[in-house]
Amino acid sequence: MPEDPVLGKSLGKMIADLTDLILATKEPVKKKKLRAQHKKLSKKLQDLIDKTVPVDTVEYKTATAAVEEGNKAIRKAINDTAQAADAITKIAKAISAIAKLVAILAA
Repeated sequence: MPEDPVLGKSLGKMIADLTDLILATKEPVKKKKLRAQHKKLSKKLQDLIDKTVPVDTVEYKTATAAVEEGNKAIRKAINDTAQAADAITKIAKAISAIAKLVAILAA
């Protein structure tokens, strides 16, 4: 029996699938509309997180800092693919920090 959908999982899938659709779409007008939808969806996810996750915990601050480091590493790797290994490492650290935050919130 399939499990009932949950917002986080469904939203994550939508963002991933929308990214795939953007990459697969060849028509510029449709691609532009899809990118706008992706931007809006990402903003709503940001709002959801920022309005529901307590910001006054060490885990939140650690996760936020790790995500920022990951973002910087991704930007560097986009401009210089030799930096991809560093990005992978920093993304892994961000994922770990987020997992710790989720564990605290779930407790």
